[in-house]
Amino acid sequence: MTVLRHPGLDPGSIRDMIMQFFLVFSLREGCNKFPMKKRLLRQPKCLLAMTSIICHCERPRSNLALTSLVVMTILLLVLPLVPLHAKRKTPKAETLTPPGRKLLHHSFKTPPELRPQVDFWKSIYSKYDDNYVLLHDTEHLDIVYAVINVSKILGDPYLTPQQKKEMKGLQVDTEMERIRTILLKLHDVDMGTTALADLNADEKKIYDFFKNVTEPERFKTAATPARLRSQTAMKNKFMSAIAASGTYLPQMEEIFNSYSIPSEITRLVFVESMFNFKAISKVGASGLWQFMPGTGKLYLNINDVVDERNDPLSATHAAAKLLKSNYEALGTWPLAINAYNSGRGSLRRAIDTLGTTDIATIITQYRGGSYGFASRNFFPSFLAALETAENYSKYFGSIKKEPPALLEKFPLSQEASLDDLANETGLSKDVLVRLNLGLKDPYLHEGKPIPTGATINIPRGEAPLFAKALKKIVEYRLVSADPSKNPLVIQK
Repeated sequence: MTVLRHPGLDPGSIRDMIMQFFLVFSLREGCNKFPMKKRLLRQPKCLLAMTSIICHCERPRSNLALTSLVVMTILLLVLPLVPLHAKRKTPKAETLTPPGRKLLHHSFKTPPELRPQVDFWKSIYSKYDDNYVLLHDTEHLDIVYAVINVSKILGDPYLTPQQKKEMKGLQVDTEMERIRTILLKLHDVDMGTTALADLNADEKKIYDFFKNVTEPERFKTAATPARLRSQTAMKNKFMSAIAASGTYLPQMEEIFNSYSIPSEITRLVFVESMFNFKAISKVGASGLWQFMPGTGKLYLNINDVVDERNDPLSATHAAAKLLKSNYEALGTWPLAINAYNSGRGSLRRAIDTLGTTDIATIITQYRGGSYGFASRNFFPSFLAALETAENYSKYFGSIKKEPPALLEKFPLSQEASLDDLANETGLSKDVLVRLNLGLKDPYLHEGKPIPTGATINIPRGEAPLFAKALKKIVEYRLVSADPSKNPLVIQK
């Protein structure tokens, strides 16, 4: 080992200097005026190196030794000594809902047979945003033929929404026809009428996708309309859903817990509506939990005034009742979840046909009745949503969630519009609208008085304020009907 020597320092005087150095260190550690942590001793390599260099010096030069002592003393007493290897704080992963509550849980593990489907939906939820459309096979979701970028169309400020929709559809249809043509050519390869060596790079790539597919006429079958499908990605929608989940998801967990349903199943709302409070499907399903009118009427009030499918908490109670009923009829939570989409009857027929209640077997093998692509992928998309939502900071980084909607029920002893209630309470009408999404449009947006006996949602703890406001509304209504009852009118 090479020893550094300085011609101007005497080893004896340096040893004295080191002793003084440690004396100053000890005094400083015992003094409350200096709340610094004992960091120097955490640097043994640095301290030993310093001592080794100083102690192998020759020829005394006391001024230099004294100067070194002063400098080291100042550094020790004044400057914070930073560790050589400071530990980097690992940021805590954000949780979707507040931890530490007593909730019922269930471990939903992905069966190996469903991993391709789950990974496909995870890519839809967390990898690509709605500027991308994936063309894929409906039976083998690990076969993705193309990822189409439609951002230029969607971002064109000169196009109307309808024009964007049409141009996006045209681009997707064109690419789909190209893929179909390739698949039919690959069928000719299997039939021996086209040589494998004649394929170009794109055709060879798609050919390799099917190396583990052994079904007869695999390429010809894959080219049929039922097998070639497009899916718009939803990363940005999932991120918005995470933010919006702060309003009601913790309360949804509490509601599910009250029905002895695992809290993880509340993540089904990401599949159903992406926490879009205004979600309405093409077939008429509405609200966060996407109830059809017929099913909704079994559990909810749907009349001329309210449609509780659109009330987040009322609909959550209904979803819990339906899921619990499915579970009691079918025996497992995966089947209960799948039946939320396809119906208990469809799952019962699948169980009877295959002789099993194993969800992976049913999804991969059953092809009866109305149990089509949407039904087969409902449970895998739930698993994908669950994995993505529970680890959202891994996929999206930090997301600020909206504050919880804390509310209570308030029965109307007299009819009143949201406009009148907002004016008398001093609250924003927007606040009342957001809390009462179950009201139909005439009462929610057009100012029509809500009938006597109806119940509305108000901010928690504000019942006295609304009772006072309702009393004033009644008084004003009486004065309007009979001005002589106005106390400000002087009777002659």
